[in-house]
This record gives sequence, C-alpha cells and structure tokens, in this order.
Amino acid sequence: RIMKEWESLAATLTTEWSLSLASSVSTAFAATISAAQPPALRSVDVGFVHWYRHNGSGVLEAADPTMFLREHEFYLWWLGVGKEEGEENHHLGYEFNEFADKMELACYGRRFFTTEKGNMGLAGPRARVGDRIVYLPGGDQAFVLRRRDDGTGWTMAHDCYLYGLDPYALFEDEEHLVEEFLIH
Repeated sequence: RIMKEWESLAATLTTEWSLSLASSVSTAFAATISAAQPPALRSVDVGFVHWYRHNGSGVLEAADPTMFLREHEFYLWWLGVGKEEGEENHHLGYEFNEFADKMELACYGRRFFTTEKGNMGLAGPRARVGDRIVYLPGGDQAFVLRRRDDGTGWTMAHDCYLYGLDPYALFEDEEHLVEEFLIH
C-alpha cells in the first residue's frame, strides 16, 4: 500500500520531468528510495528493476513515458533472470539484495515527498506539507524547516534526502536565493 502511494506521487512528476535531473522519473525514484548519490546511480538500475518486479505496484511503470522499467526488464530477461544456474544470475541476485538493503536503510521511518519544483526526496516522519527544504552550508544533506507558529523563526523538523541536490551548484548559481534562517 505504501509503495503504491509513493509510486503514485512520483508518477505525478512524469508530465513535467526535467531530463537534466535524470533520464526518467523511474531512475530518480530508484535513486531516491535508496538515497543513492551520483556515482552510485548507474548501479541502481539493475537492482531496482529486479526489486521492482517483486515489490513494485506497477503504477510507476505504467506512468513513465520513457519505458525505463520495461526496457531494463528486457535486459534482465536477456541476461537470464529466473534461470537457476549461471554466474550472471548470481550477480543479479546480489544487485537485488544490494538495492533492497540500501532502500530499507534509506526509507525506514521516512516519508517520500515531492517538491513544488518537481523533485523528490525522503524526509523524517515529522515533515509535512508546507515545510521548507533547505541546504545549510557546511552540511552534507538538506534539512526540513518549519516556520514557528509565532513567526519568530524556524524549527528544524528533520534532515532529508533530496534527489539531485548539488551543493556546489547552489553556490555557483548567482540567481539562487540565499536566505537567513533563525532556528530555535
């Protein structure tokens, strides 16, 4: 049930998806639910597709116009997934388990979210609609901030994983808004 909700939320991004973020929403979804960083994104594909065959709801596959899952499914078939013998099959089992382990660690106790700008991520259980996702200089991840009820500052709700966050690009972009946050 939860995976179906997460896939449905990710599928809402397919019409406005920016190919500069990833080749498909499915690729970004796989990277997000495993909290993969850019060098590891390439290794996500096979493990995710194998995992999705067993645990996905099908919503994302039907909604993604790039047919990412179907094309990779064909690749898995070509490699002989499901056959009981062969070193390739052992390697695919490893990819499946590797992805499943990373996903479990990344998603445990987290919520999947999408942003107004069409991105996705994972946040702690206290995150809610209207919170701000911010990157604080010196950190290695983004944080969820919530404006205090009295309007005098912000409360840190949790850390989060934001797919495609590139802190260096934030500082190179002259048009990117820099704000001060008083956190209580």
